[in-house]
Amino acid sequence: MDSISKDILVTLLILSCGIHLSKSFNVGISEAKVFSGPVGEQFGYTVQQFINHQGKWLLVGSPKSGYPQNQKGDVYRCPISGSRTNCDKLKLQNYVRIPSVKNINTNMSLGLTLTPLPKTNGFMACGPLWAQQCGSQYFYPGICIEVSPLFIPLTTFSPAIQTCGGPMDIALVLDGSNSIWPWVHAFLPENGGRAGAAKVMVVVTDGESHDKEIREQVMKKCEEKGITRFGIAGQGKEGRISKWKCLRLDSALTIPKKRMS
Repeated sequence: MDSISKDILVTLLILSCGIHLSKSFNVGISEAKVFSGPVGEQFGYTVQQFINHQGKWLLVGSPKSGYPQNQKGDVYRCPISGSRTNCDKLKLQNYVRIPSVKNINTNMSLGLTLTPLPKTNGFMACGPLWAQQCGSQYFYPGICIEVSPLFIPLTTFSPAIQTCGGPMDIALVLDGSNSIWPWVHAFLPENGGRAGAAKVMVVVTDGESHDKEIREQVMKKCEEKGITRFGIAGQGKEGRISKWKCLRLDSALTIPKKRMS
């Protein structure tokens, strides 16, 4: 018997010695527990295993749970122990709210994100389509709610929430000779100015100035009136704006100054 045959025989002998130590198995499906939910609610979009002192659970996200006209989304808890195969809705959508802002929770898709929280032994569910209304505009920062190990809703938060600004009056000035003074008229009530509105003046200019003798006086009054000033420098006949013109334009703008090309 050559050496190669001997090596093969030895290898087979070694492998055969371990056969009796191994144990084969099949995935048992006869006793599998099946949890079903409303298909229209996208039941099962997210799933997380969860354990508390009451037993073992499956957390199931259902981001379209709710009325047809407002599918806010929700989370179900499904008991793994015992024989029960139905799930309980946690009704978290009723607790998702931030008191300090105008909440728009229409179709917010709560349960689209579902994640455990090891620090608290609870979990967190999020609705990325929750919106914050500012005036007539909607912003969509999304919202999350933390839930305790006993399925009690705790903190609701939105990391990207913002402070709504008030009304803003914007005056656009197309620069001409002695055009630095229109702020006197631009924000008057008879010209559309509103009481309490933020005042912004945008000056489009080539950098030439013919009213430098009153510049400091006017800038002081603009500061007193709370007028925020921006400048847009346009190219003149020579096709470029000199450095000294830019510096002169900077002197009329609100601090901090930023140049953009």
